[in-house]
Amino acid sequence: MLICTTFSIGIFYGEVDFMETFSSEVTSHDQPLCTALYNRNFKQVVSGCHRGMVRVWDIMTGQKMMQFMTSEGKHTEITAMAFDGPERRLITALKDGKIKFWNFNNGACLLEMPHLDKTEISGILYINLKIYVTGWSKRVTWYLDVKENEVIEYKHWKSYHSEDILSIAKYNSQLLATASCDGDVVIWNTDSGKPLCRFNASQSPLTLTPNRVFTESQEDPGRGNIPKKPSVSVKLSSCAESGKKRWADSRTSLSARLSTAENPSVFGQCRNLAPAPSVIRQSREKQLDQAKGQQATQPPGGENTDLESDSPKDQDAAETSKQEQNYPHWQEELKGLPAAVEKILFLETREQTPDSAILLTSSAGGHICAWSVSSEGGMLGKFRAVHGEDVNAVVGSMATDPEDFILLTGDSLGYIKIWDIENYCKSKEVKKVSRAGKTETSRRNENMFRDLIPKYCRVPGSKNQSLETEVLDGWSTTLIPPDLLSSWRAHLKNISHIVYVEKLRLIVTSSYDCNVKLWMLSGRHIGTFGQSLWNVGLQNQRPAEVPSEIRRVGSTQTLKVLNEGRFPRWECTRSIMQTLSHQRRQHSMQANLLQGKPDLISDVNLSFQKMIHKEKQLTRYMDEQIEAEWLQWEEKGKQKSEILGSSYKQKVRRHLSEFLPDVKACVTNKEQARVYHCIQYADLQDITPPPVPEMLVEMHQFQGNFRRKSRSGKKLSASISHKLSLKINQQSKLSSRTKD
Repeated sequence: MLICTTFSIGIFYGEVDFMETFSSEVTSHDQPLCTALYNRNFKQVVSGCHRGMVRVWDIMTGQKMMQFMTSEGKHTEITAMAFDGPERRLITALKDGKIKFWNFNNGACLLEMPHLDKTEISGILYINLKIYVTGWSKRVTWYLDVKENEVIEYKHWKSYHSEDILSIAKYNSQLLATASCDGDVVIWNTDSGKPLCRFNASQSPLTLTPNRVFTESQEDPGRGNIPKKPSVSVKLSSCAESGKKRWADSRTSLSARLSTAENPSVFGQCRNLAPAPSVIRQSREKQLDQAKGQQATQPPGGENTDLESDSPKDQDAAETSKQEQNYPHWQEELKGLPAAVEKILFLETREQTPDSAILLTSSAGGHICAWSVSSEGGMLGKFRAVHGEDVNAVVGSMATDPEDFILLTGDSLGYIKIWDIENYCKSKEVKKVSRAGKTETSRRNENMFRDLIPKYCRVPGSKNQSLETEVLDGWSTTLIPPDLLSSWRAHLKNISHIVYVEKLRLIVTSSYDCNVKLWMLSGRHIGTFGQSLWNVGLQNQRPAEVPSEIRRVGSTQTLKVLNEGRFPRWECTRSIMQTLSHQRRQHSMQANLLQGKPDLISDVNLSFQKMIHKEKQLTRYMDEQIEAEWLQWEEKGKQKSEILGSSYKQKVRRHLSEFLPDVKACVTNKEQARVYHCIQYADLQDITPPPVPEMLVEMHQFQGNFRRKSRSGKKLSASISHKLSLKINQQSKLSSRTKD
């Protein structure tokens, strides 16, 4: 470790040590995480990765309970997971479009849905015995949950998306929302399956009318029959060719998308390399919107005249000169393109009114928009929720508590942020909607999370906002963000999923760095699943620990949160620098004294005299007096001294083991008791017995002698009585003989 300082202090670690430490760490999974769910019935965390592996963890101890593969042979990526209504079964969706039901306690596959669309599934929900799935098919399909060996009923909703759907969310089993790459957010009625309205932040802050997207072959929903594979949308095919004229890599965008159904691993390899999934999706989808505008300005018959050559090299050579003359730089073009919506979330406890936002959307650029879902509603609020100024950063996961008091966000840089949204874009009349969908009038309670989250977690200067409102198309949108309660870096890569556990007040996060971590609301790191074991109930008795990978890259705010308000690294550095500066001053003073400078000697004596007058203890007790007092106390064994005070012997506490010991119980007989828990223990220390007083020793010796004498007397009396009995018997025999 190297410490350097000028106007600031910096710590540098060796690159070799860093690489060895980083490579030797154990991760929760072998591949990036898709999601991590929490099961309330069993208090378990279920995580799935891109390798197709599902692992089950005990949230109380961090122990791995079960693991199984979701596909046989070739490893197929898990793209979405969910629980059924009672949370007894796990539903997994794979990259090739397969949907399976699992008993996640033993890894048994209970049911497999019909393989309708061989495209990637990005979202899955379980509502009222129906499984709603969506993804790259650009439509919503529901399956009826039936028992085994029964006919599975399913239905396709009409398509109102022209691009891939990235996220899906529900509002109290009444509404359904889907978001796509082109920024469209469509609100659906779950009972009728019809769209109600549409939102798009890049087009307008107001409510828009849904646009129906037709296909070449009409959709034919059936009962228990697998329909024919739908063809490409006519809306897409009309602009796919013109998109090649604007983008150098667009020649592979449409063909790659069409080939993903047959070879799903083609785009998966590219997507896994990106820190944020929406950035790559955005680059291949934005060109289509540009092509639409270009196609509208071109005269009839003049379309695609430069794209008749099949050679990509000829196309690039012909387009390069034209692009430099007619079109600006690609970075300038990206600013005006529609932003993909990466994640959507409903605030289910809020009432659906024009002045209350019940829908949150996360779009590329790191902004979160708050929408009022009604005919008179629109975008009520907008704020940036990612860390730093990176334009490519995006919020990929969001979660709330059951009362919608706080919003937890995880971005593509690995940061977790906790926002106070209790009154954000909310009506002044406080009306609460229960989880059952009933509207109740209640008093506004104080946000308890302000007390649960310590004040040292607050980010200073987080409310610096130049503009407070934005007016567009006559609609006013507030730009003031909600209060930021806490922020810290939890992972090195994109956070794929975040879950808040209400009963335990814990946070579960999964990331593309192959780790699943458990956190407290205060930001305290409990542990990483697969790396260590813990006990959630004993966390307050253990010192705060910072993950090794975060310790090397964490900012001051992150280290302050993870160290519970302390700065141990900087305190250590400051103490080292103070010690070095003090030693340097002493050396310089000694050198000057040796050189015999009278002015410096007089200054030193003067400062010493001032220090003596200032410190009364120095004038009262000199070195000789302190030494004499110490010798007197040491010789006579006094327990009190005028200078040292009462003698104190430091108490030695037994060190408890950091983790519970491993218990290997091998039960051969069913009647034998099994070990189900083992408390913490410590090795016993040898105890030296105290000396026995002489009086007790003499008493023990006397008692021993007396016992020995009593035993010998008993033996003598027994022998004498035996001899007497023999003599009596002999005399009786002699007398009997004489009589005869």
